Amino acid sequence: MVQSDSGSRPPQWGSQSAREVFVITRGLGGAALSWGRALAAPLLITQNPDVTKHWALLVGDSYYQLQKNSGVIVCDRETKSWWDGFDKYSAGWTYFDDDEIMREAQSTIESMPPIYDITANNCQIFTNNLMKRIAPGCRQFKTL
Repeated sequence: MVQSDSGSRPPQWGSQSAREVFVITRGLGGAALSWGRALAAPLLITQNPDVTKHWALLVGDSYYQLQKNSGVIVCDRETKSWWDGFDKYSAGWTYFDDDEIMREAQSTIESMPPIYDITANNCQIFTNNLMKRIAPGCRQFKTL
């Protein structure tokens, strides 16, 4: 479900309450990436996540992200700490619990090519694809 224009929460579904889904972003290190962000900054719209940053999905106190491990993609679930430099963007609502989201994250990874690619198989693609699975009709963001 998508958050309505009035900003109201969607109704409960049975005994389950909807939880808001956010795309969260944080900067990446390195001079080349900093230079790239400086060039892209004037083109970015503040309502959308920065395409030069790392993206993850936040639901409740957990975030789900794609990591590169020796060139192979993996997913992990971490507890969110608000002191770790993330920006957040509202994307929609879900009724999935944390275990269901992790299962969908694994399915999302299995549907992607196994090798990480900075432009075609990255954290942004993973985040958008996972959002489609757990929050149908959610807001989608442009990627690299």
